[in-house]
Amino acid sequence: MGKLSDHLMQETVQPQVIIDCVALIDLQVQQKKGISGTLLKTSYKAFKAVMPNMTTQAIELLLPDFAGVFDQFYEEYLKQSNPPEFKIWLFSRKEQVADQMLAVTDVLIQYSEKRIVKSIYQRLRKSAHRNVSQAVEDIADLIIKYSLLKKGVY
Repeated sequence: MGKLSDHLMQETVQPQVIIDCVALIDLQVQQKKGISGTLLKTSYKAFKAVMPNMTTQAIELLLPDFAGVFDQFYEEYLKQSNPPEFKIWLFSRKEQVADQMLAVTDVLIQYSEKRIVKSIYQRLRKSAHRNVSQAVEDIADLIIKYSLLKKGVY
């Protein structure tokens, strides 16, 4: 594990990270507007109807790999001379963050045995990049909340 994942995956911290990730996803979905927002909300509701704990289970499964993605970004961040605050630096790479996070979910969905989950995911995949990149700032806040970044240790 890396510096960020060491903190995010601690036995005493991980359950709260998962709760906050689920809340972040719920909020992000709720805030979407327009036709694509309505489609996303409807699809998310359908996902939850099929599997009420789906979001929590997905985060539990994905968190180690997502933490690894952020370890890589943090290692890159540490190599910068005089970088801005981590949150600002990460947000400036929101497209790459979205690419890497979605690469993780793409692999996971291949192994899902639930056809409806796969079908809904495939319909939403095109807009997922935009949605994930829009959430990077909030994701950075979550990472900072549960890591030593907030204490200036790293």
